[in-house]
Amino acid sequence: MGRPVAGEWVSEEFAGLASAGFDVVVSLLEHAESFELGLGEEKRFCSEAGMDFELYEIPDRGVPLNVRAFGRLCLRIHESCDGGKRVLAHCRAGIGRSGLFAASVLLLAGFEIDEAFHVVSESRGVEVPDTPEQVWWLRENESEIRRGGCA
Repeated sequence: MGRPVAGEWVSEEFAGLASAGFDVVVSLLEHAESFELGLGEEKRFCSEAGMDFELYEIPDRGVPLNVRAFGRLCLRIHESCDGGKRVLAHCRAGIGRSGLFAASVLLLAGFEIDEAFHVVSESRGVEVPDTPEQVWWLRENESEIRRGGCA
């Protein structure tokens, strides 16, 4: 999804996400970008709302810089989903980085790459991911992601 709404009601935004049934929030924003968007204390907002928080910084319109760390995050989130937890993943617009992330988690559920991007695109109502580089990256790193970042 796109980023949560910041501003004077930011705590209420996160409480609303928890009330909607989300257990885990995954942010793919970079550090400076989080502060620019008013989400610099997102971990605290999640904690106050009773949700877990995961951060994996990816440059806007970019790709993960550490495939193993990204693969381990995908595995943790896949296991959370298998355990019944509801996960919300976001970047700035909810297309590129979060689309790549969601498709990567779906690989661990047995989806093929094109099928995973199609499912995420249908769910979002917009074609994901944002750049050809993001598609290429997942194709190049598919086996590492399917292993959950484990060699």
